[in-house]
Amino acid sequence: MKVHRPGTAPRILVVDADHCAQPLIAALGELGMEVYAANRGRYAARIGGTVRPDLVVLCPALPDSADLGPRAPVLLLTDRPLAETLDDVHALLRTEREDTGLLRNGPLTLDPAAREVRRDGHRIPLASREFDLLAYLMANAGQVVTKSQILDRVWHAEFPGNSGIVETYVHALRRKLDDHDRSLIHTVRGLGYRMDRARRGPSFGPGQR
Repeated sequence: MKVHRPGTAPRILVVDADHCAQPLIAALGELGMEVYAANRGRYAARIGGTVRPDLVVLCPALPDSADLGPRAPVLLLTDRPLAETLDDVHALLRTEREDTGLLRNGPLTLDPAAREVRRDGHRIPLASREFDLLAYLMANAGQVVTKSQILDRVWHAEFPGNSGIVETYVHALRRKLDDHDRSLIHTVRGLGYRMDRARRGPSFGPGQR
């Protein structure tokens, strides 16, 4: 069962004081989720305020406590089987997605309702058509989309056959997203463009390795 539409990468913050969540962290990573790990409440607060997690998995016994930043559902880690815990993760993410409608991929978060884009938590002002283009690429991450498809879905055939306008807007979008190395939006020569589905290992707070 897919939790999010293609192109999104759920962000999970695991607050694990005694490293008992390592199997869960590995399993979440295998599912393509972005996993951030902290072993102290104060580290979790820093990470939570930056990455805006979709879900917090919380160890029941922490050496300290802290506000985990932006609102997110919390799953208390217990000794239940891993498969049951993963089922709970899916259920909570599904509910959260239905509530927010956000698209996430790598450092990017796109809010269709507010028509707002952020990179690593920082707002990126985009023109209306640039926003629509990025939303289309994120929703189809992992797939090559042709210039013709982009013209049809983003410009609604207002400029039939004019692939040059797509190239112009992709260039502008890369500049605004600071994607000079094209690590976010790839050119597939002779076909079109592709945004990869992000997949990250756990990121740690300072002094936690």
